[in-house]
Amino acid sequence: LQPVQRKVYFEPFAREAGVKIVEDEWGGELAKLRAMVQAGAASWDVVEVSDAQLQSGCNEGLLEPIDWSKVGGKDKFVADAVHECGVGTSSSSAVIAFNADKITGRQPTTLKDFFDPIGFPGPRALRKSPRFNLEVALLADGVTPAELYRVLGTEEGVTRAFRKLDQLRPHVKVWFTQWAEAIQLLVDGEVYMTMNGNGRVWAAATQDKKNLKIIWDNQGAGYDYWAIVKGTKKRDLAHRYIEFASQDRNMTEFTKLFRYGPTVNSVIASMPPEIARDMPSTPDNMKTSYRVSAAFWADHNDDYTVRFNAWLAK
Repeated sequence: LQPVQRKVYFEPFAREAGVKIVEDEWGGELAKLRAMVQAGAASWDVVEVSDAQLQSGCNEGLLEPIDWSKVGGKDKFVADAVHECGVGTSSSSAVIAFNADKITGRQPTTLKDFFDPIGFPGPRALRKSPRFNLEVALLADGVTPAELYRVLGTEEGVTRAFRKLDQLRPHVKVWFTQWAEAIQLLVDGEVYMTMNGNGRVWAAATQDKKNLKIIWDNQGAGYDYWAIVKGTKKRDLAHRYIEFASQDRNMTEFTKLFRYGPTVNSVIASMPPEIARDMPSTPDNMKTSYRVSAAFWADHNDDYTVRFNAWLAK
């Protein structure tokens, strides 16, 4: 992902603005960002953050408020890309993918097919985490995306989710911790179906010429954002960079090279069909999607992780 950003965003902006961009890598630890801000010595100006990092960083005052007049205005972007402290740069999704070389008959098209080992036999892989698993279990059991987190927030809902996972558990060969591990298992044919990120599946299918397919039904949509570090002395330049990265031509080029979804309405609308079909933000792919709730998991992750690990240890 970073090499694509370098080619499309970093290097062209550096040339246009006459500045030098210094890149850094970040594992998403808020402690590092917090230490910078509290010391008044931020070495970053712009940082890419996930939904959860954005909300936590904004709540703690680690990120500057966005001046939307300097980045093209809120109406330019899809609703989920607009946040007090962040400008959405791409959408990605947790999907179910399958190896079409292994499933050679009728192919799965829905999340319920993933939970149907009789109709679609073969080993599965799931992430070793309550997040995503509890959501897809409830969705496969008939809960609507609109009601998902309300139901999951109840004792009855959690019990229902684990009961659904019980049905699939004998067919889950691997509980993975790294997304890269899961995509390799799928490529190698060690599992026939797995949960994974749409970008990894697309890259393996397109760039590595593997016969992998995505089930878009009930995809778990999330966003990454550009955010400005609190206390930066280059706030105007940071806004200028975000505006540059949000221009139609640049976001279009990024999407052509990596199939995360664009966040600018006009880019989504103008994308050719052969590219749009692989984007998580394409309307057809979003029909049954659910929006992953960072706020929900901020409140429930610790408790549900304990329960999930106890269930897995049975």
